[in-house]
Amino acid sequence: VDVLFCGGGGRKAARLREEMEAEQLKAERMASGDVDALEREEDDDEEEDPKAWRYMRHEVLPCVLEHPTEVFSVRSFGGHKNLTDAKIAFATCSEDGAHMWSSEGEQLLLLRIEAQMTKLTLASGAIQPRAVSCPKHLCLAAVNKERHLIDEDMESGDYTTKFMSLLFMSGEDAHGFPQMGVWGIEDGIIGTRVKHGTGLAYSEEGMAEAKEDPSHKSLEPVCVYEKGGSVIDVDQSGVSTTFAVQVKGETVDLWNTEAVAPGKLVFEPEGPASLLICPGREHPRIQMIHTSKVCDIKVVSDPEGPAMITSTDEGTAFVWDLEGDDEGQVYAEMRSLTPQEILLPPINLIVTTAQIVSFAFGPAIPWKQEVHHSTVVYHKFMMLDFKYTLKFNKEDIFWPEIILTCMAIVFFQICALVGLPEKMDQAVRSAMNTECFRNEKLSVEPCHIIVNILKGMRRGTYLAMQLLSTVLVVPMFKSCAQAVDCNYMPSLVNGTSDIAANMAQETNHFLEIITMNPNKDMVLASAPNVLCYRGDHLKLLGVLFLIVPLYLLFLIPYAVCGGDAKYVPRNILFDWKLWKQDNTWRRAAKRKATDLHLAVLHVNPREAFRTLLLELMGKIMLPVITTLTTTKPIFQMALVSLIGFILWFNALFHAPYVQRKFCVFVQDLKLFTFGSMACGLLTVCIGDPQSWLPVYVLVSVFCVVFITMITQLVFIQAEKPKVEICAWSEAQVVDEESPLLKDTSSKMDEEGGAAEPEEGDAEEE
Repeated sequence: VDVLFCGGGGRKAARLREEMEAEQLKAERMASGDVDALEREEDDDEEEDPKAWRYMRHEVLPCVLEHPTEVFSVRSFGGHKNLTDAKIAFATCSEDGAHMWSSEGEQLLLLRIEAQMTKLTLASGAIQPRAVSCPKHLCLAAVNKERHLIDEDMESGDYTTKFMSLLFMSGEDAHGFPQMGVWGIEDGIIGTRVKHGTGLAYSEEGMAEAKEDPSHKSLEPVCVYEKGGSVIDVDQSGVSTTFAVQVKGETVDLWNTEAVAPGKLVFEPEGPASLLICPGREHPRIQMIHTSKVCDIKVVSDPEGPAMITSTDEGTAFVWDLEGDDEGQVYAEMRSLTPQEILLPPINLIVTTAQIVSFAFGPAIPWKQEVHHSTVVYHKFMMLDFKYTLKFNKEDIFWPEIILTCMAIVFFQICALVGLPEKMDQAVRSAMNTECFRNEKLSVEPCHIIVNILKGMRRGTYLAMQLLSTVLVVPMFKSCAQAVDCNYMPSLVNGTSDIAANMAQETNHFLEIITMNPNKDMVLASAPNVLCYRGDHLKLLGVLFLIVPLYLLFLIPYAVCGGDAKYVPRNILFDWKLWKQDNTWRRAAKRKATDLHLAVLHVNPREAFRTLLLELMGKIMLPVITTLTTTKPIFQMALVSLIGFILWFNALFHAPYVQRKFCVFVQDLKLFTFGSMACGLLTVCIGDPQSWLPVYVLVSVFCVVFITMITQLVFIQAEKPKVEICAWSEAQVVDEESPLLKDTSSKMDEEGGAAEPEEGDAEEE
């Protein structure tokens, strides 16, 4: 480990090497007698900032900290600027243990995970002592806190600041089982157990005795947990240390380390080590799964709570939320886009547009005979309506189809109500936390097989929830609409165009519904052998009346998150106040839509929830309307055109994407969709299958929209990408030693960046 101690920060610290080289060159010229060059340099130096030369007063340590084996991690401890040579400033971890160093680069002592009488809570609740010794150590983690001790003279208001730290070190015992030791540090002194009583004693004498011990015995840790991993980190809160995280291959596990919150205690604890939970009582809280091996992690803290940054060997970085309703969620992801992520969004957008446009060419729309057959085939193809093409009988598939639909809806509701995805996560964590699983070494042993089965069930649950809230929504609602689409028997249908006769038939239709079809004249349009409002059909209507409204309500938070159940925990399921800006459904939709930057395909975070909600409503209402209003084509196309207008209006005044060029492309697609539906309405109003007018109007709409789109894409200039900035402090304090922060903010202002935030509010750009 090469050590460099210098003051300041930012770009001034980066200039330190240049200044040192200049000083060395000056000394060489003085030794060589080049006085003229030296005088010229002194004249130039008078014009420089005198603050830059204060770095010469800081010492560059020429030492190299040697270790017997490879160094895995380095951690610094708070308050080391004021420490003496005999106190710890930082620690390094190698296979033989944690090397503790002073600010002058002197090794003070070596810590190892060794304990003779450390506590362990058994599953029965009994506490037994155990001996631990780890020949192999893997990683370090540390958290620094400040503790203000008020002087005895309360009136003066003076206090003494002590820097309290916790040092965590993971390792493996002789049998390969993970272990994690914890030490308490105060002002650079490691705490030792009090022989008679409880707590830790912080004294330089104890460290000196350990250093001079000829047997090189390590100071015992406060406690040793049966946890660990190749990489670990802990909660960085300045108040308490509530959790620790560890890496195991492709997963990162978070488990609790705090026995009780400090706010629940009558007296202030002596230090952060006093709040640690007894080993054996810790339990996993969150398991964060990655697609590849995790290389490194870093726990950070911000005003909204703790977060964690993880990196993998695929070159990806993730930011995870670790607290609140959305704990365990990814809210930022940094990596290169895959070909699927680049191609699928525009393809999905075009296919969705084609599906919605197909409602303007349904079987009930009397287009010109030369094009009517092609439009009907196009509509059936876009709706994936192949059951009649494959010669299935309507009556044979109605009941199996509607029963499967009801079962899928009930399954979705049960999963959402009980939080089945979360329950499956908890089941996997509980199984992995059992003593049986920890003692097994091979993946083919019983407990590992059970864990793999649970993981498969968890993946199946997440996939089912995603399909039931995205791809299968339209066919399920279409099936429900067909189950209530009742008409008179074909022999009783009035085929005349007489208005009075049609009104009388509508009245009789309404009376038949109220009186539950007493004459048995009404049957399902999709299954003519099923009598409406009688027998099994009446029971089916009762079931649909109970499950469909609740399904629609639960569907919204899942659909706006792309069906990802990780973003919809059970505790936000009943937050139905959609009109509030801090609604958890809105926040979840924004987080899911913007966790990965998609360049030109990046969704506008402020409009993500509105856009996705309207698209969901459109996908549900269009098949329902076209199914229930087949006998009323004018009314059908009026409603369909209204939906197309709403979708276009929303895209026009609430930009769905950040990039202006792609947003124009989407808006023009919505405009063509609305124009096609309006042409369908015109076709129904004319009512002449021989008329070419609707076809000419449709071609004209297409040409106008296409030319407009090309013109806009050519003349609209590409914009610089923007990011959202949140300023949490009321007044930003610029560090005198870090002028780079000030220069960056002023540069942003010059380029049209962030504006001044209002007091107490978040600033967005």
